[in-house]
Amino acid sequence: MIVQARDYTSADEMRASAHALHQKLMNTRPAKKVAVVIAPKVIALRPSWRRAVQPFDAHVKDWQLWCLERMSPCKAHMRRRCEDFGITMEELTGRSRRHPIVEYRQLVMWEIKTIIKPEISYPEIGRLFGGKDHTTALWAVRRVAAMKAAQ
Repeated sequence: MIVQARDYTSADEMRASAHALHQKLMNTRPAKKVAVVIAPKVIALRPSWRRAVQPFDAHVKDWQLWCLERMSPCKAHMRRRCEDFGITMEELTGRSRRHPIVEYRQLVMWEIKTIIKPEISYPEIGRLFGGKDHTTALWAVRRVAAMKAAQ
């Protein structure tokens, strides 16, 4: 059997030839060409009650905290302390190194390790606070403990 080389003028021509040869060898019928219709993109609007943060009554906030405490007492404590300090959870667990935020973060780490859940490990505390290193949690607990001892 002699195979002859063929010169192609474009990549599309080469692909079409390979596809035709493949169909011939596999004994398949050529696929029907289907017209593809691209639908216009529909922008789904969010419901009005999800567009902005709605102020909730005290009983709704208590219920939310109760649900959170059932799942994770540490996260519930973090949320409670965020409300006390007047900061968001994102600020507490974020990368900010501003002076008051860092002090709040260290204090909450110390509270979690000494009061809320003493058996928690330092890597777990670091993960609670947005993927921080265990040495960050260790430093925070030791620093707040030293400040409490000095008082």
